[in-house]
Amino acid sequence: MIVDLTRATARVAPTLGQVIGAYKSKVANLWLAECKRQGAAMPKVWQRNYYEHAIRNDRDHRECAEYIQNNPLAWADKNDI
Repeated sequence: MIVDLTRATARVAPTLGQVIGAYKSKVANLWLAECKRQGAAMPKVWQRNYYEHAIRNDRDHRECAEYIQNNPLAWADKNDI
């Protein structure tokens, strides 16, 4: 048996963006199917873009947690909610 090593391909792990995109797509499709089943209009499920960031240390984690906790308040202030 002869193996052609020039045709071998390496598997490349998906990026974080690809994983999140696939997840968002799967959830949106399931939600759309459920909305259709109930005869309801499908509201927006996901925000258009996101900022991907790998948390590298405790300080980074604290800053991200603060942002997550405080961002809805800042958004509400901007939109007078």
